[in-house]
Amino acid sequence: MNSDTAALLINSATALGGISLGGLISLVILRVQLKNQAREQERERLWNLRRDVFLESAQAIAAAQMALGSIARQDLELGRVQEQLSASAAALSKFQLVASEQTLLAIGKYRDFFVSRSMDVLKMRFRADLVRDTISSQKDLMSKLEQRSGYLRTLREQLAGSEELREMAVVDLRLVQQELESAVDRMERLCEKQKQVAQELGQAVYQRLEAQEEVGEVVIQIRREIELPLEPERYKKYLKDCRERHSSHVTEMYGGFDDFLAELETL
Repeated sequence: MNSDTAALLINSATALGGISLGGLISLVILRVQLKNQAREQERERLWNLRRDVFLESAQAIAAAQMALGSIARQDLELGRVQEQLSASAAALSKFQLVASEQTLLAIGKYRDFFVSRSMDVLKMRFRADLVRDTISSQKDLMSKLEQRSGYLRTLREQLAGSEELREMAVVDLRLVQQELESAVDRMERLCEKQKQVAQELGQAVYQRLEAQEEVGEVVIQIRREIELPLEPERYKKYLKDCRERHSSHVTEMYGGFDDFLAELETL
């Protein structure tokens, strides 16, 4: 092998080695770029998931606030409000998939506040409905008594020739008039009670505005939202405490309702 051939082989080997080394470096760079791109795409996917859940949850909070105000409307069926609250609860439950412990606790605190306030409003709504129904029944009774009174007056005139029967009609008429006077007095008391309950219902609804502070805490936590560890035992204990408080709210509401029903019977 002459020197020219050897030099040519050395140059070819060097060139081939340079190509191989350059290709290897390019592959390494490409691999790093692909890994970084994959991490960025995963980070963006997770952020979009969190953003969508948080946006839906924020809308659920707004819907819950509106539903709480709707409870006071006696022209609106509670079943429709219940559907709205159920939808809001379902949306809020998605928080548990992506939220940090601080955000979970913030939304839990809002839920606790919301249940307490909604029970207050529901209690007054039930009372308002009961008073309204009682007044409606009282109106029916007064209408029947007035019809009976008119009939007895006519009968009294028709029985002018029979003193005994006429006297019986007069006695019946007097009793009916007494019942009617008593019914009118009760109607006045019921109307006063209706005004009182309406005022209390309005106050209960107004107090829902206090929930804005709790909503604010949730919003702050959402804006601070980052990957934070969740302590399962602590969170489970918090949920248990919330359930116990909610149960006491329900018990108190129905206990007060029975007392109010007994009060109406005495009017």
